[in-house]
Amino acid sequence: MRLLRRALVDAGWFSDAGPVLSWRGGSGGYPYEEATALLGRLFRWTGNTRGERRCAEVLESILQERSMLGRDGLGYAFDSGLALPLLREPELLAERILALMESGMASTSVTRPGWWSQSFGCHLLRSLAEVRPLGFERRVDALRGELVEQTFDGERFRTEAGSPATYVHAHCYAVEGLLVMDYRLDVALAGARWLARIQQLDGSFPDWVGRPESLRPTDSVAQALRIWLLLDRGEFEPAIGAAERYLRRCQARSGAMLYTPKRSDECSWASIFSLQALTWASEGLPSGAAQDLV
Repeated sequence: MRLLRRALVDAGWFSDAGPVLSWRGGSGGYPYEEATALLGRLFRWTGNTRGERRCAEVLESILQERSMLGRDGLGYAFDSGLALPLLREPELLAERILALMESGMASTSVTRPGWWSQSFGCHLLRSLAEVRPLGFERRVDALRGELVEQTFDGERFRTEAGSPATYVHAHCYAVEGLLVMDYRLDVALAGARWLARIQQLDGSFPDWVGRPESLRPTDSVAQALRIWLLLDRGEFEPAIGAAERYLRRCQARSGAMLYTPKRSDECSWASIFSLQALTWASEGLPSGAAQDLV
């Protein structure tokens, strides 16, 4: 973990444009505002105030030019929500996020119909968890109830209402949102048990369920590890051990996490999730750990 922590502090993650890179090494990556928010949150969790402030300044500079954070010219409710705890005055952005979601949208426009990140779907529960404490309880409570009702089928979160497919990364975001909000823990536990059932022998997950899979990414493994630790370490101990082994197998020499064992790129957000997950697995959970979920 020491190597992984050191790799994440490395200034080489910041692009020339300002935001943190999605990937580092290999084929290279793109400036990723969501990863910048995640790294800032990780710095807050580790007590690195200088790093947190650098990420916050990058995000605030972007928000001076655009109304929301995102990618490829689109604003995303999810990406923007992750940044809220880092901002000095987050309420205006929170209002924009809610207004977008209340219109049934996850992004300011849709360029990939049916794609999980542009769908009004389960992953938005994670963003709502950051909006709710800012004085928007009533509006968030209406939206979170709607999202659970529309996308949870009793064991897994579907990508959006009416979809037969689950993107495991998005399912994990949905469960995380419930844990942070301390809401529908019965649903969170059912979602965690489903993750344990679909875990592969090597500790990984398929990226998709209900449509052809193509990868076994580390991001969802680290997310699931955190979820299991937060809910019931005893019940999920075998799954926890397998997840830890998979993550360690996917570490680059620098300590950073590869997206999959077959890639040479170091992945920023998978590394961020993995550091918190492996720390909790090794050192145990502090009081109120769900509120510190990066």
